[in-house]
Amino acid sequence: MTDQSTDASIQAVLVVASDHRLSRSVEQLLDRRTHKVIAAASVESALEILASQPVAIILCGEQAPGVCSDELLRVVMLRWPDTLRVMATRDLTACYASEVGDDGVAHLALPMPWSRAELFLTVRHALEMRALLDEKRELVDLIHTCARVMSTFSRQSDSGCPQGAMCSGVLERV
Repeated sequence: MTDQSTDASIQAVLVVASDHRLSRSVEQLLDRRTHKVIAAASVESALEILASQPVAIILCGEQAPGVCSDELLRVVMLRWPDTLRVMATRDLTACYASEVGDDGVAHLALPMPWSRAELFLTVRHALEMRALLDEKRELVDLIHTCARVMSTFSRQSDSGCPQGAMCSGVLERV
């Protein structure tokens, strides 16, 4: 495993593969100030890491050590749904048809054998997706907060509170 920094602003990228070239290549692509790459040589090790710390992205080799990658990613999807999942595969057509997308176990697929350019683009796309998912979560939280505030003002307005009516009118115009 690589550096286990405790800085909360550093996102973890977990690479599960029997071949360490993949984790080393991902590590070379990422800025160490914002991301740390953690290599897991087994499914058991990957699950321990996921249980012990937040992981932004998991990149799983086609045959993760000890299990098929789709089985591992299915567990990750169920237990850690906020972790973005990338599957390395030799058959992109079949993979996209059955495993990748809104209903699949993976968000993205990395073609194998991979080139440095394909790896770079896939990792960059995954990081962009992770950032968008985080922003979406923040916006949904903000919408829920605004809805609670509006509900409070509405109840105050309905109860005859003049401040509630004033604030409710202002919020309706926004």
